[in-house]
Amino acid sequence: MPTEANPTSYNQPSPASGHGASELILNVGLWGPCPTKRQGEFVTLNMDLENKLFELSGGKALYAHTFYTEDEFWRVYDRNRYNALRKKYGATTLPSAYDKVKRPSDVGLGFRDRVLDVRPIGGVYGVL
Repeated sequence: MPTEANPTSYNQPSPASGHGASELILNVGLWGPCPTKRQGEFVTLNMDLENKLFELSGGKALYAHTFYTEDEFWRVYDRNRYNALRKKYGATTLPSAYDKVKRPSDVGLGFRDRVLDVRPIGGVYGVL
């Protein structure tokens, strides 16, 4: 825990910074099911949150779904650095981080997306 004697004990490179600078990370989590009758509002609120994070030089931790377009995603996360790591560790045939966390930004999800959103079906599908 940070103290006056050691105020930077939680400093880590920011995943969104792309330059490895040491920054204090604040992780705020919001959990819960998507309200199916107000899904458009849910998507809009998520996109507003992502825009605010970008304005503040932050980004979502990638355990959460994102509503970024692919261009917006790679403005936040350093694509060149990411691809270099994928190449170094032989992971170029796997889906990208963007492919794993993206969600459609339209209001409705199709049948396929709804099925793949059920655990563990989406995970098994991803492995296959």
